[in-house]
This record gives sequence, structure tokens and C-alpha cells, in this order.
Amino acid sequence: MNSIEDSTRETSSAASPTPDHPGASSEQRLSPRQTARPTDRDWFWIHIATLAAALLCLLYFTRNQWFNLDEWAMLTDRSLATDPVTALFAPHNEHWSTLVVLIYRSLFAVFGLHTYVPYLLALFAFHLLAAHFMWRILRRMHVSNAVATGLVGVFLILGAGWENLTAAFQLSLVGSLAAGLLAILLLSDPHGHDPKSSLARCAGSSVLLIASVMLSGVGITMIGVFVLFAVASRRILPGLLTVIAPIAAYGAWFLLWGKNNAVEAPPIKTAIDRVPEYVWTGLTGSIDAAIGLVGGGLIIVASIIVWVAVRGRPRVHPWTYALPLAAGSVLFLLLTALRRSHLGVETATASRYVYIVVLLMLPVVALGIDRLLSHAPTRRTVLTIGLIFLLSIQVAVLRFEANTWGSIEQEQRRRILATSELLSDGEPILNMVPAPRYSPNLQTSHLNEFAEAGRLPESDSDPADIMTAREYLQVSVDPDQIVATTAVLPALSSERGVELRQTSPSCRYVVPLSTMPRFNLTFDTPGAVSIMSDQQIQLDFTLASNDGSIRANVPRNLTILSGYQWLSVATGNVRLEFSGEIDSPFEICGLKD
Repeated sequence: MNSIEDSTRETSSAASPTPDHPGASSEQRLSPRQTARPTDRDWFWIHIATLAAALLCLLYFTRNQWFNLDEWAMLTDRSLATDPVTALFAPHNEHWSTLVVLIYRSLFAVFGLHTYVPYLLALFAFHLLAAHFMWRILRRMHVSNAVATGLVGVFLILGAGWENLTAAFQLSLVGSLAAGLLAILLLSDPHGHDPKSSLARCAGSSVLLIASVMLSGVGITMIGVFVLFAVASRRILPGLLTVIAPIAAYGAWFLLWGKNNAVEAPPIKTAIDRVPEYVWTGLTGSIDAAIGLVGGGLIIVASIIVWVAVRGRPRVHPWTYALPLAAGSVLFLLLTALRRSHLGVETATASRYVYIVVLLMLPVVALGIDRLLSHAPTRRTVLTIGLIFLLSIQVAVLRFEANTWGSIEQEQRRRILATSELLSDGEPILNMVPAPRYSPNLQTSHLNEFAEAGRLPESDSDPADIMTAREYLQVSVDPDQIVATTAVLPALSSERGVELRQTSPSCRYVVPLSTMPRFNLTFDTPGAVSIMSDQQIQLDFTLASNDGSIRANVPRNLTILSGYQWLSVATGNVRLEFSGEIDSPFEICGLKD
């Protein structure tokens, strides 16, 4: 037996519900013991209920998420009105992203920046589809209903893959997976073998694989998985005919656009040398994250390798599904290593990669669990306890990460809207990027365009948000003076851990006396001071009102290059509260005597 339940699905597909026809009725008589257990149809609706419950949980956990990082590139640099060809076909971080651009520009045209929910719903739609398609694959493998539904249920709330569940832009990776899985399901459809049906399924799979590569580079992995599945399931000719169009489409795109926009990558020999470690780290680290036990991944991956080597039959059902998909996780990590290994082997366990590896490994893991528990007398208890344990870990991780990034993104939302207020008031601006760390593509010119087009939500910024916007927009370090000096010069004062040596009436030599010195630079009016340093230094400061009643929400870092630099402030009645480690002394001039 390969399943946990004493199911009737092996008797007659026409007489009992199947995973592909959950509504099929059964007329056969069942014993009292059999009727007490859920049927295939019951399990289908349990699976649908887990999808609905997961959607509600995801919407709740991501209630504070907002636009971040890559998303701004889709909203600021991909206007279809100015240069539609470049907007649609220029790569994003090497990925062919045409469908991502179309999705984002369509949502932006309707919803603007007023709400993030529609963007998240697009992500969740792809996520739920990927999970459902995987459930279908597991059922076609004859993995028991309980194992298939339980493991997919845990995957639906995979905290270990939190990036792909909290950032809408990750619909690019998730969508590629969903399209690829559906392409495999179409090719393997067990119902109907007439030529017209086969041709239609091959055409559908081809379109899906084209969509997969048009969403992200993960589509290349899915083409590889599709080919492996076609070979393993003895559908070689239909499989090869199916992938001609996707490969040709991607090749044409790469020659015309992709090859000219490649990001920095390690030398090929160096990358190849790093592949084994990168792939092994990605596999074991992903399982570690999925089960919440450090070191567990090594044991599980090693056990899977031994089991597959001894028992695996690549061209025998259900291995025809499990092995190609598991090989896909290795292929994905290999391809990623060739382009990203120079960033460190630890990037193999980035949560966005963990999501992909776990999904592709799920069939072989589910098959192993099903076989392992098939004869266990307490199989239901063991499976239930295991699933509750995994689910509790994943929910906790997802909640933590969503809350952490939600807090960051909400601060940035308020800062960006406060920036729009400053712009509408006509205040002087020294820096064009209000949120450089997490929204480097968004500039003040874009905010002006969004405001004119009515794309911005109503501002709910408070004085601290306005001060944070001033901190990033109205304080600048430049080689030249860009704010005129007034009659009221800035004042420098020490709080702790620093000595201020007067070198001339308007100059002070700042000498740190501790590892965390604190000093203030007060501007009653807009102005500038010069800074002289023998070496490059980093200064952290927080902008506050003169009386300290209003302070920016987050500190900002300034890089002071060696030589003379000008620190300019375009607003008055503020003070720069410097704190943090200072590497070397420096001189400030243009100060009040």
C-alpha cells in the first residue's frame, strides 16, 4: 500500500471520484468503516477549504505591506505610453518580465498607489494556483489524500518562503512555477487519448511555458522539468514539440534584449567551482527552514538521495513526476549559482529560493512520507502531529517577517506621502530620492507625476513623518556649497563622548573620546557648514526640531569623503543629532563662535 487510507480509488475510476473529477459519484456499497472515512470528493473540498483559509490568513498577515524595492521599477520606469517596446521587453535583473510589467501597469492604471491589496491578490492567485496544481500532481502520483492535502496546506503558509508571500512583485517567480506545473498537468492528462485532444494539450502546455519564461527566469527551470517529465513518462515527441516555441521565444528575446543587460556575474570557472556547495547549501538549507530544525535538512536530503538511488525508477509511475520535479530544484540552484554565487553561498537559502526548492521537492518528500507511514499503526496520529508542528513553525515565521517588513514599509509609505506634501508646498529639495534604501527607483519627479494623475492616496503623515521626509530631502553632503550661508550660523554642541576643540572662531575639531559619541548641529535657518576629514567617514544622524519635541522616525547615514565637503540643510529650526561610531576626528567650519 502506498496510501494512508483504505481508499477505493484503485478499483474503478468510473465508479469513484478522482482528483481530476472530484464531483464524480460512487454507486458502490461501502462498509460502515469505509463510510466513516472521507472520500476523494470530501478531500477535494477539504483541500479547497485550506486554499480559502490560507488566502484569509495571507491577507491578514500582509495587511501592512506596501510597495517596496523592485516594484517601483515597474511603476516608474516602465511607462507603456513613452516607449512601449523597451518597457515591455527590457530585462529586470536579467529576467524577461513582460507579463509582470503588464500586470503591474494594468493594476496601477486602475488602483494607482491607493491600495496594495490588488497587487497582493495577484500574487496570492498565482500562489494558490501553484499549490493547487501541486496537489493535483500529488494525487496523480497516488499519494494519499491526507498526506497530499496536509503537505500542500503547510506549503500554503510557508513562512520559510516569506518573500514570495509578502511582496507582490514575487508574483514573477511564483507565476512561473504555477504556469510550469499546469503545463506538466496538461501533458500528463490521463483522460482522453485522441489526436485532437493531445494536440490541444501540447499547444496549451507550450503557451504556458512561454508565459512561464515571460514572468521570470524560473521559467527556464520549468522548461527543463517539463522535458525531464516528458522523457520519464514516455511522451518524448509531444514534449519536445511542446518546448520548441518556448525555447525559440526565450532565445529571440535574449538575443534582442537580454544579453545586453546582464548583471554582474562571477567568472564562469569560479561559478562552476562553487556550484556543488551552492546547490547542497540550497537543498539542505531549504529543508532546514521548512521543518524548523537546523541540521534536519542534511539528514532528509541524504536519506532522499539514498532512497532514490535504491528504489527510484525514473520511468515508472509515480517516479515519473517525483524525480523530474526534484531534479528541477537542483537545476534551479545550479542556474542560480552560475549568476549569483559571487554574492555568497548563503544566498542559496534566501527565502524566495527556499519557496521554489520546497515546492519542487514536495512530490518526492510526499511520496517518501506516504511510503514510510503506509503500514504504521499510528499513521494518522503521527501525520497529524507532524503537520501541526510544521504549520505552527511556518505560521510563526510568516507572521514575524510580515510584521517586520510591514513596519518598515508603512514608515516608508508615510515618508513618501510626507514628501509629496513638501513638494506640493514648494519647499526646497536637495535630494531627489526620499527612500533610497528600499525604494531607490522612486524620485520626487515621479511623485509629482503621480500626484497630478491622482495616483497617490490621501496623506496620513504626522509631524514625525514630515521630519523624516525633511531628513532625507533637505539635508545633503556635496563637494560644493548648495545652500547659502546666512547671518545666523549653525551651532555645534557636545552631549557625550566627544571633544570639540576650537581651531578658529568658526571652526571646531571633533575628536571622538568613546565608541558611541553624541553631538548636535543646530540650524536656526537654512545654511551650510564645511567638513574637512583626512579619510572617508560615516556619520549617523537623526533630524529633530530645535526643542527636541519632534524627531524623525529613522536615522540617516551620511558618507563624508576625504577632503573638503559641504553639509547643507535647506530648512530651519532643526538640529542634526549625531550618534554612533566615528572612525577618526574631523573639522567643521562655518559655525557660530
